[in-house]
Amino acid sequence: MSHPDGTAHGGTAILIKSTIAYYELLKYTEAEIQATSIKISGPLNDITIAAVYCPPKHNLKANQFEKLFHTLGKTFIAGGDFNSKSTLWGSRLKTTKGRELEKILQAQNYTPLSAGTPTYWPTDVKKIPDLLDFFVTSGISPSYTDIKPSYDLSSDHTPTIMTISYSLAPHITTTRLHTSITDWNQYKTVVRDKLTTKMKLKTREDIEVATSELIDILQYAVKTATPVKNRPKQVKYLPSYIKQLVAQKRRARARWQKMHTPEDRRHFNNANNKLIGALHEMNNDTFTAYIASFRCEDQTIWRPIKSRKKPRTPHPPIRANTNPPSPWAKSDTEKNQSICQPPNRGVQAP
Repeated sequence: MSHPDGTAHGGTAILIKSTIAYYELLKYTEAEIQATSIKISGPLNDITIAAVYCPPKHNLKANQFEKLFHTLGKTFIAGGDFNSKSTLWGSRLKTTKGRELEKILQAQNYTPLSAGTPTYWPTDVKKIPDLLDFFVTSGISPSYTDIKPSYDLSSDHTPTIMTISYSLAPHITTTRLHTSITDWNQYKTVVRDKLTTKMKLKTREDIEVATSELIDILQYAVKTATPVKNRPKQVKYLPSYIKQLVAQKRRARARWQKMHTPEDRRHFNNANNKLIGALHEMNNDTFTAYIASFRCEDQTIWRPIKSRKKPRTPHPPIRANTNPPSPWAKSDTEKNQSICQPPNRGVQAP
């Protein structure tokens, strides 16, 4: 979709695979916001996919964002360049436009989703990259989504890829050297005993050796001060009636695979549907009991959700201290290489 004023800037578009059933919705063409939208069939209901662009020169208000989201229905994914900054979706700071967008997100219970990394890379080396491109969703749980940046292209905006799964999307937890039971007094003692100031720092090699030894000391100290916590393996016990339904399903499936008669197929389908219904009812009862265990008096009701509404922690890029300035390090590998790279004005040996 071209910009409403007809000039060569802005605009939105959606690329969709030809095998996916969809239909296009009316384009949202305002000078402040442009959006191209389609509707596709989801696992439970239809989902509206919208590509959004907000030009930076307009100071949008909450009602203007609300007008756009109102046209997308109850279940939607709106992604693009909102040109709005807020720590709620991982930007470095908050702008006026970001605060206005926050208002409508909180009022309508919409969810902002981003990778937490900068998406805009200004050509001016004095400017700092920041996050401008993200998603706003409604009616879709973040537990079924996975968002990653893509650094394959050379544009000044980093593409952000969202993957939606039918099941819970697995998230790899960050490996940490310390835990909540780390003895920090012991950590200080180990560091103090191991650390020495009698080291030469005359050359670049001396600095690299000292840095490597310091990292080894810090890692050894935190491992020594952190006891190993052996967690018991959780075993999920199924009720006896569920085990009986599982056995019935297996017997019906084995008989149908041998005979392949319509009658055996019907018995297998009935057994399978009974098992699915029983598991669904058991999960609902378990969740109901879990919710009923919360009490407002001791604030336990807030524990499962206190981390859900936290602002995303931004992962800013870094740049080596060189002259002229080196390119911004975006990925973890590039950041590691940038840290390990010595400056080009190294210390000269006496």
